[in-house]
Amino acid sequence: FNAPAALGKTVTEIVRHHQLVEAWHLSLKTGQKQEESIEIPGSRQFLQLVILPDKETRSSLLLVQNLTRVRRMEKVRRDFISNVSHELRTPLASLKALTETLRDGALNDPVAAPRFLERIEIEVDALTQMAQELLDLARIESGQVPIEMTRVDATRLLASVADRMTAQIERAGLTLTVENPADLPDIRANASRLEQVLVNLVHNAIKFTAPDGRVLLSASVENSFVRFT
Repeated sequence: FNAPAALGKTVTEIVRHHQLVEAWHLSLKTGQKQEESIEIPGSRQFLQLVILPDKETRSSLLLVQNLTRVRRMEKVRRDFISNVSHELRTPLASLKALTETLRDGALNDPVAAPRFLERIEIEVDALTQMAQELLDLARIESGQVPIEMTRVDATRLLASVADRMTAQIERAGLTLTVENPADLPDIRANASRLEQVLVNLVHNAIKFTAPDGRVLLSASVENSFVRFT
Protein backbone atom coordinates (compact mmCIF):
# COMPACT_ATOMS: atom_id res chain seq x y z
CA PHE A 1 0.00 0.00 0.00
CA ASN A 2 1.09 3.64 -0.34
CA ALA A 3 1.41 5.95 2.63
CA PRO A 4 -1.36 8.45 1.71
CA ALA A 5 -3.86 5.60 1.35
CA ALA A 6 -3.10 4.44 4.88
CA LEU A 7 -3.91 7.76 6.55
CA GLY A 8 -7.05 7.71 8.63
CA LYS A 9 -7.34 3.93 8.67
CA THR A 10 -6.93 1.56 11.60
CA VAL A 11 -3.98 -0.78 12.07
CA THR A 12 -6.29 -3.73 11.46
CA GLU A 13 -7.29 -2.33 8.06
CA ILE A 14 -3.67 -1.83 7.02
CA VAL A 15 -1.92 -4.79 8.67
CA ARG A 16 -4.00 -7.70 7.47
CA HIS A 17 -2.35 -10.41 9.54
CA HIS A 18 -3.99 -11.73 12.69
CA GLN A 19 -0.75 -12.38 14.60
CA LEU A 20 0.42 -8.81 14.13
CA VAL A 21 -2.98 -7.41 15.04
CA GLU A 22 -3.18 -9.60 18.16
CA ALA A 23 0.30 -8.45 19.22
CA TRP A 24 -0.81 -4.83 18.79
CA HIS A 25 -3.96 -5.40 20.85
CA LEU A 26 -1.93 -7.14 23.58
CA SER A 27 0.48 -4.22 23.67
CA LEU A 28 -2.37 -1.76 24.13
CA LYS A 29 -3.92 -3.90 26.85
CA THR A 30 -0.75 -4.52 28.88
CA GLY A 31 1.13 -1.35 28.11
CA GLN A 32 4.20 -3.46 27.47
CA LYS A 33 6.42 -3.77 24.44
CA GLN A 34 5.51 -6.72 22.24
CA GLU A 35 7.54 -8.56 19.61
CA GLU A 36 6.14 -10.95 17.04
CA SER A 37 7.85 -12.84 14.21
CA ILE A 38 5.75 -14.18 11.37
CA GLU A 39 5.97 -15.65 7.90
CA ILE A 40 3.80 -14.00 5.27
CA PRO A 41 1.84 -16.80 3.52
CA GLY A 42 2.61 -17.22 -0.16
CA SER A 43 5.51 -14.75 -0.26
CA ARG A 44 8.09 -16.64 1.82
CA GLN A 45 8.84 -13.39 3.61
CA PHE A 46 9.64 -13.19 7.33
CA LEU A 47 8.78 -10.08 9.31
CA GLN A 48 9.38 -9.04 12.90
CA LEU A 49 7.01 -6.53 14.46
CA VAL A 50 8.09 -4.50 17.49
CA ILE A 51 5.29 -2.55 19.21
CA LEU A 52 6.13 0.22 21.66
CA PRO A 53 2.99 1.56 23.39
CA ASP A 54 2.67 5.07 24.83
CA LYS A 55 0.50 4.87 27.96
CA GLU A 56 -0.17 8.61 28.09
CA THR A 57 -1.41 9.10 24.55
CA ARG A 58 -2.72 5.56 24.04
CA SER A 59 -0.78 5.51 20.78
CA SER A 60 1.79 2.98 19.58
CA LEU A 61 4.98 2.96 17.60
CA LEU A 62 5.08 -0.03 15.23
CA LEU A 63 8.45 -1.04 13.84
CA VAL A 64 8.42 -3.70 11.12
CA GLN A 65 11.71 -5.38 10.23
CA ASN A 66 12.16 -7.58 7.17
CA LEU A 67 14.04 -10.68 8.35
CA THR A 68 13.75 -12.57 5.05
CA ARG A 69 17.44 -12.29 4.15
CA VAL A 70 18.51 -13.18 7.70
CA ARG A 71 16.29 -16.28 7.72
CA ARG A 72 17.61 -17.33 4.32
CA MET A 73 21.19 -17.02 5.55
CA GLU A 74 20.29 -19.12 8.60
CA LYS A 75 18.87 -21.77 6.27
CA VAL A 76 22.06 -21.69 4.17
CA ARG A 77 24.08 -22.29 7.33
CA ARG A 78 21.84 -25.16 8.44
CA ASP A 79 21.99 -26.73 4.99
CA PHE A 80 25.76 -26.34 4.93
CA ILE A 81 26.17 -28.05 8.29
CA SER A 82 23.81 -30.82 7.17
CA ASN A 83 25.74 -31.31 3.91
CA VAL A 84 29.10 -31.38 5.70
CA SER A 85 27.77 -33.92 8.18
CA HIS A 86 26.55 -36.05 5.28
CA GLU A 87 29.89 -35.80 3.50
CA LEU A 88 31.81 -36.67 6.67
CA ARG A 89 29.85 -39.90 7.10
CA THR A 90 31.20 -41.34 3.85
CA PRO A 91 34.96 -41.23 4.57
CA LEU A 92 34.44 -42.04 8.24
CA ALA A 93 32.36 -45.11 7.39
CA SER A 94 34.99 -46.19 4.86
CA LEU A 95 37.80 -45.74 7.38
CA LYS A 96 35.90 -47.81 9.95
CA ALA A 97 35.23 -50.59 7.42
CA LEU A 98 38.86 -50.60 6.23
CA THR A 99 40.36 -50.68 9.72
CA GLU A 100 37.98 -53.45 10.80
CA THR A 101 38.94 -55.49 7.75
CA LEU A 102 42.63 -55.02 8.51
CA ARG A 103 42.08 -55.98 12.13
CA ASP A 104 40.16 -59.11 11.12
CA GLY A 105 43.14 -60.50 9.25
CA ALA A 106 43.84 -58.44 6.15
CA LEU A 107 46.74 -56.75 7.95
CA ASN A 108 48.73 -59.99 7.64
CA ASP A 109 47.92 -60.39 3.96
CA PRO A 110 50.93 -59.07 2.00
CA VAL A 111 48.75 -58.42 -1.05
CA ALA A 112 45.62 -56.93 0.54
CA ALA A 113 47.23 -54.87 3.32
CA PRO A 114 48.96 -52.29 1.05
CA ARG A 115 45.75 -51.90 -0.96
CA PHE A 116 43.68 -51.20 2.17
CA LEU A 117 46.29 -48.76 3.49
CA GLU A 118 46.16 -46.92 0.19
CA ARG A 119 42.38 -46.59 0.49
CA ILE A 120 42.76 -45.30 4.05
CA GLU A 121 45.15 -42.66 2.74
CA ILE A 122 42.58 -41.65 0.08
CA GLU A 123 39.88 -41.19 2.72
CA VAL A 124 42.22 -39.18 4.96
CA ASP A 125 42.90 -36.92 1.99
CA ALA A 126 39.13 -36.51 1.53
CA LEU A 127 38.73 -35.51 5.20
CA THR A 128 41.57 -33.02 4.80
CA GLN A 129 39.78 -31.51 1.81
CA MET A 130 36.57 -31.15 3.80
CA ALA A 131 38.46 -29.44 6.62
CA GLN A 132 39.82 -26.97 4.09
CA GLU A 133 36.30 -26.33 2.80
CA LEU A 134 35.17 -25.53 6.34
CA LEU A 135 37.97 -22.99 6.59
CA ASP A 136 36.75 -21.46 3.32
CA LEU A 137 33.21 -20.96 4.68
CA ALA A 138 33.61 -17.24 5.31
CA ARG A 139 34.96 -16.73 1.79
CA ILE A 140 32.14 -18.81 0.29
CA GLU A 141 29.50 -16.68 2.03
CA SER A 142 31.13 -13.52 0.68
CA GLY A 143 31.16 -14.95 -2.85
CA GLN A 144 34.94 -14.83 -3.11
CA VAL A 145 35.60 -18.53 -3.76
CA PRO A 146 35.77 -19.29 -7.48
CA ILE A 147 35.00 -22.77 -8.78
CA GLU A 148 38.25 -23.93 -10.35
CA MET A 149 37.37 -25.74 -13.55
CA THR A 150 39.96 -28.06 -15.06
CA ARG A 151 40.08 -30.84 -17.63
CA VAL A 152 38.96 -34.05 -15.90
CA ASP A 153 39.29 -37.61 -17.13
CA ALA A 154 35.69 -38.82 -16.65
CA THR A 155 36.65 -42.50 -16.81
CA ARG A 156 39.31 -42.06 -14.14
CA LEU A 157 36.83 -40.08 -12.03
CA LEU A 158 34.36 -42.98 -12.07
CA ALA A 159 37.12 -45.42 -11.15
CA SER A 160 38.18 -43.21 -8.22
CA VAL A 161 34.62 -43.02 -6.89
CA ALA A 162 34.18 -46.79 -7.22
CA ASP A 163 37.49 -47.41 -5.45
CA ARG A 164 36.53 -45.14 -2.57
CA MET A 165 33.20 -46.91 -2.10
CA THR A 166 34.44 -50.51 -2.46
CA ALA A 167 34.80 -51.13 1.27
CA GLN A 168 31.30 -49.86 2.06
CA ILE A 169 29.80 -51.81 -0.86
CA GLU A 170 31.38 -55.04 0.38
CA ARG A 171 30.33 -54.35 3.95
CA ALA A 172 26.69 -53.82 2.85
CA GLY A 173 26.68 -57.05 0.83
CA LEU A 174 26.11 -55.22 -2.46
CA THR A 175 27.68 -55.21 -5.91
CA LEU A 176 28.98 -52.01 -7.49
CA THR A 177 29.14 -51.98 -11.29
CA VAL A 178 30.78 -49.21 -13.33
CA GLU A 179 29.65 -48.74 -16.93
CA ASN A 180 30.93 -46.19 -19.41
CA PRO A 181 31.83 -46.13 -23.11
CA ALA A 182 35.45 -46.61 -24.07
CA ASP A 183 35.51 -43.25 -25.87
CA LEU A 184 34.15 -41.24 -22.93
CA PRO A 185 35.58 -37.72 -23.42
CA ASP A 186 37.26 -35.53 -20.84
CA ILE A 187 35.08 -32.89 -19.17
CA ARG A 188 35.59 -29.48 -17.65
CA ALA A 189 34.72 -29.56 -13.97
CA ASN A 190 35.95 -29.14 -10.43
CA ALA A 191 37.24 -32.68 -9.94
CA SER A 192 37.17 -32.86 -6.12
CA ARG A 193 33.67 -31.39 -5.79
CA LEU A 194 32.22 -33.52 -8.58
CA GLU A 195 33.76 -36.64 -7.06
CA GLN A 196 32.21 -35.77 -3.70
CA VAL A 197 28.80 -35.42 -5.36
CA LEU A 198 29.12 -38.87 -6.96
CA VAL A 199 30.38 -40.38 -3.70
CA ASN A 200 27.32 -38.99 -1.90
CA LEU A 201 25.01 -40.46 -4.54
CA VAL A 202 26.61 -43.89 -4.22
CA HIS A 203 26.44 -43.59 -0.44
CA ASN A 204 22.69 -42.95 -0.71
CA ALA A 205 22.33 -45.91 -3.08
CA ILE A 206 24.07 -48.14 -0.53
CA LYS A 207 21.81 -46.86 2.23
CA PHE A 208 18.59 -47.57 0.32
CA THR A 209 19.52 -50.79 -1.50
CA ALA A 210 18.65 -54.14 0.05
CA PRO A 211 21.43 -56.72 0.65
CA ASP A 212 22.50 -58.66 -2.45
CA GLY A 213 21.39 -55.67 -4.53
CA ARG A 214 23.32 -53.92 -7.28
CA VAL A 215 24.48 -50.31 -7.50
CA LEU A 216 25.21 -49.03 -10.99
CA LEU A 217 27.56 -46.09 -11.50
CA SER A 218 27.63 -44.99 -15.11
CA ALA A 219 28.45 -42.20 -17.52
CA SER A 220 27.19 -41.55 -21.03
CA VAL A 221 27.60 -38.93 -23.72
CA GLU A 222 24.54 -36.80 -24.49
CA ASN A 223 25.08 -34.19 -27.19
CA SER A 224 28.10 -32.22 -25.98
CA PHE A 225 27.74 -33.23 -22.33
CA VAL A 226 28.58 -36.21 -20.14
CA ARG A 227 25.78 -37.46 -17.90
CA PHE A 228 26.71 -39.29 -14.70
CA THR A 229 24.11 -41.67 -13.23
